Amino acid sequence: MSNRGYYNDDHYYIVLKEYLAKHASEIEKDPLFSFHIYKGVVETFSGKYEEAIKTLNQLDQFKPDNFSNYLDLGYAHYYISCNHYYLGDYIKSLETLNKSAAYFKHTDDLNGLIIVESWRAHVHFSTKNLQDAITTIDQAIKIYDKTNNPTSQVNLMLTKHDYLAEKYQDERHTYLDSIRIKIEKNNIQDHSVLMRYNHNLIRKNIVEKNVPSLDTLMPIFESQVKEANIAVYSNAYMVNEGEYNFLKNKKIKNKEALTQLLLAYKKNKDYPFSLSILKLFRKEAIQENNLAKVLAYDDEIKEIEETIAESELKFKVKVFEKKIDAEKKAKIIAQQKNELNQSRNFILSLAALVITIIFTFWIFSLRKKRKQALEEQLKQEQFTYQLLQNTEEERSRIAGELHDSVNQDLLTMKHNVLNGNQMVAEDFTNVIEEVRNISRNLHPSILKNLGLKASIEHLCEKLTDVGLFTTCEVEYENQVSKNNELQIYRIIQEALNNTLKHGKANAAKVILTFNEQFLHLEIKDNGNGFDVNKQLKNPQSFGLQSILQRAKAIGAKININSNAKGTVILMKIPF
Repeated sequence: MSNRGYYNDDHYYIVLKEYLAKHASEIEKDPLFSFHIYKGVVETFSGKYEEAIKTLNQLDQFKPDNFSNYLDLGYAHYYISCNHYYLGDYIKSLETLNKSAAYFKHTDDLNGLIIVESWRAHVHFSTKNLQDAITTIDQAIKIYDKTNNPTSQVNLMLTKHDYLAEKYQDERHTYLDSIRIKIEKNNIQDHSVLMRYNHNLIRKNIVEKNVPSLDTLMPIFESQVKEANIAVYSNAYMVNEGEYNFLKNKKIKNKEALTQLLLAYKKNKDYPFSLSILKLFRKEAIQENNLAKVLAYDDEIKEIEETIAESELKFKVKVFEKKIDAEKKAKIIAQQKNELNQSRNFILSLAALVITIIFTFWIFSLRKKRKQALEEQLKQEQFTYQLLQNTEEERSRIAGELHDSVNQDLLTMKHNVLNGNQMVAEDFTNVIEEVRNISRNLHPSILKNLGLKASIEHLCEKLTDVGLFTTCEVEYENQVSKNNELQIYRIIQEALNNTLKHGKANAAKVILTFNEQFLHLEIKDNGNGFDVNKQLKNPQSFGLQSILQRAKAIGAKININSNAKGTVILMKIPF
């Protein structure tokens, strides 16, 4: 957000506020414009968003009659848009930008139009309207062609490159070549622009695994980062250095520094940056054939991805609700204006007309609420039926994706799973419920909220519902850590899923007890059993290997017995 050269002087702001409160009616229009804009800008940068909107909206009572007035109103509505955005009202933010653009067009102020379109693109991008964001930022970049400011134009092109990274990877890399041509053609030497460009070029070469190019780029970027001394680029360099070292030497030399950076990212809830480091650590674990670490990183990655997905859903719900509210308000306002215009010549009947309108509106609202309640109930019933029908099919599909490619690189397997579970927003309510359902299947949120005992009981109930009669006896008093609880839950889940899928059993039981030093876990079924030794040697037995590795990770002793009468898994878990 541009501050248009204003500075924040608290004393001057207080004096100006008091002066305007007393003498606003005595001040001529031109200086009054300047006073209100200064006051509104200071309030914006001080976080007084509602007060800033009120201050800047006061200028709408004046009709502009010169170049300066139009320019001031353009910036006033730009700042109003920014304040609506910070308050979470993205619809009003975009609507106000239309007014700002109209004033700037009246004065042919290209810099003002660039600011407006850049901010409009930012609002679209923040609200996940990626295509609108790209289209809008292209308009701002095109306006720059009429100015003599290639450095700022390239900076905006780099922002578009960031937008493309969200979805259009191939187009993103091609666009980076266009940026390079622009930089070379205009001999751009701006340090921050070149540093930003080199960072993106390094990311491209990391994706392409182009080590020779990275050998040249990394020292240049390191020098730029040291000179700039900006934390965000210093952190980016550390991540790039880790990726580069792994590509070149199959080893992360700066792992200790990246571990500290990861802790900071987690603390600040910088989830995308946390993911990039965790995925790098996961690559190294795969290279080292350390399955336990791979599984641990997988769990962390899944948890963060689910948190991101949940946040995005909440954000989309919020945007959608704002949009609905705005449409309802616009509809009501339009109806009220129409009613007032029609009743202007019927003053004597105005009271009766108002009563009729209020009564009609009340009936309409009551019927609408009833209709919405019925629709919501129907949707809930349809979802419940669909959930019962598809839960096991979906779990089998996810399990199949996880098991069928065990000999392939785990990283590729992970990406295939993600690519197979993209959100499709066909129906808003169904999207939310389906994503939440997938989230629960992939990560036991009940474990975090209600604990291990309730999670096991819930899992047994689910399996009984799909045909495997499963009972449990759980005596547990939070003796182990949350991480170990998760591993115990995963072991039970994997064992029962194997019973359901392969064991041809009709009953299973889970028993969890404890003594002074150990938890004792027993999982048994009445299925047709299997050859334990043979399956342990079978590279396709990912489920069994997963159980053993998770048991090893928590220091548990495990014994598996299986014959034609069924399978029994015994575990002794220290605490």
